[in-house]
Amino acid sequence: MGNDKNRKEKRQPIWYRIAFLLVLFDAIMINVAYLGALLLRFDLHFGAIPSRYYQMWVDTIPVHTIVSILIYIAFRLYQSIWRYVSVQELERVLIASVVSMGAHLLCNEVLVGRMPISYYCMGWGLELLCITAVRYSYRALRICKRQLDKSRRSLKRTMIIGAGEAARVLIKEMNTSEYLSRKVCCIIDDDASKQGRLLNGVRIVGGRDDILTAVEEYDIETIIFAIPTATATEKRDILNICKETSCELLVLPGIYQLVNGEVSVKKLRNVSVEEL
Repeated sequence: MGNDKNRKEKRQPIWYRIAFLLVLFDAIMINVAYLGALLLRFDLHFGAIPSRYYQMWVDTIPVHTIVSILIYIAFRLYQSIWRYVSVQELERVLIASVVSMGAHLLCNEVLVGRMPISYYCMGWGLELLCITAVRYSYRALRICKRQLDKSRRSLKRTMIIGAGEAARVLIKEMNTSEYLSRKVCCIIDDDASKQGRLLNGVRIVGGRDDILTAVEEYDIETIIFAIPTATATEKRDILNICKETSCELLVLPGIYQLVNGEVSVKKLRNVSVEEL
């Protein structure tokens, strides 16, 4: 218990420092975004901005900055772990920026008067772009670093049988995990409407009759059977074809893995003799 408490106390200052830096960055970007909106509104000529509009911006931007930061805090934009940022965080950023823009418009109407509508629209767009970019750039840099590290390692060249949801999840997990040493080179699916298309950037090269050719063409080392809905007969027929190769054969246990949302590389197992 004592060690856990000490570790927690060590982590908290780092979390607060990151949050403080984000607050500082957001405050700067809010000012830059709406000043940039004024410049865009008047063709990037600072001298062309009417003095009353510029004075309105000077008078209201401090209040708008404080109100926006409070709105961001209310929407928990400083509590997320941005290395795992997802669509949910983007939705919160989007809604928070809209509320922030509405507050700015109301503040101007009450305190100083009307500004051009285009000023608010462009200011909102620039603000959203800036605060989103800094949060997603961290994850993007981590993904790039992970891909670079993977490219330096020897990766097992992998084929996936089935171009459905299970395959999509497996490919995503293999691409994003820094602990998996696999590269999905191609996908096999009997659905002709899918052949020649891409799933998560990986080409669906053909049906079961193309397995042997694809294994040789793409120098495949591992084949993963990822069709949880396949019947026992379909599964056996496809695995018998795969058995003609020297590849390692892995398979998802069954349809319940997909229904329960348990599709994962961790759920893969070696093909048993009974399945061949």
